[in-house]
Amino acid sequence: MQREVGIGLEVLKRRILHGDQKAFKEWMDVHIQSIERFAVQYGASLELAGTVAETVFRNIYERLGDVTEADLKECTLFVTAIGGLDGRQNAETSGGLFSFEEDDELHRRLVGMPKEYRVPFILDRFHNKTSMQIAEITGETEQHVEQSLTKAYSLMDEPNLDKKLDFLNRSYERISTSYNEMNIFHSKVEESPPVEQENETDKKKKPYLFWGMGAGILLVLLSIITYTNSDAYQVKAAEKFMEKAKDSFQEELERNLQLAGLPAPEFLRRD
Repeated sequence: MQREVGIGLEVLKRRILHGDQKAFKEWMDVHIQSIERFAVQYGASLELAGTVAETVFRNIYERLGDVTEADLKECTLFVTAIGGLDGRQNAETSGGLFSFEEDDELHRRLVGMPKEYRVPFILDRFHNKTSMQIAEITGETEQHVEQSLTKAYSLMDEPNLDKKLDFLNRSYERISTSYNEMNIFHSKVEESPPVEQENETDKKKKPYLFWGMGAGILLVLLSIITYTNSDAYQVKAAEKFMEKAKDSFQEELERNLQLAGLPAPEFLRRD
């Protein structure tokens, strides 16, 4: 099963190297939760962990088509995450992350370890990385990594440590993700189109244009008023009124005759 997953990831990587955005999305979905969870284990708040995860994958997405195989290695993702976390550690040591106090206490102890021991311990215990992979991520030798792991386990030592760490790992996996894909795929704010600046000639023309439009509207209104007050218009209006009155009288007469049961006349005298 792991071999099939590995083959599938290699296929996705080859497609990403050719700028395939869909392949990048599928590949990102495989890794991003692990990177965000690493940030929490490192000591970041949930909000900061989400931001770091977004940054790690946005840096690759914005270079899609120019990325290399080294950029897509999982170890490189951890290296980038550590770089984004250095100097921004924001551990949630007060309110608590988990439902169980034992998990919170163990998490605080983990975050309180020096980075030299903390990072190898997290990668070894919660991400199943080998000493060689941890050395690649931290930039140390394998021998130094082994020494750091030994020191880390001694600092964390307590009864039933393995079982408690298993419970803590399950609690880490149950944490809801905080990253927002919109910040990865739509990080660039679209620039507003430049506003064309008006030259001085256009500015000078505008007042005259407005005056001309106003004078035209005024002339139209005066023409309408003059026409409606003329004798020809009054005669035509009276004729229209008489025609409508005649039609209404004819309809009313026919309706009343029908109600009275009388036959309707064939024609109505026009006088």
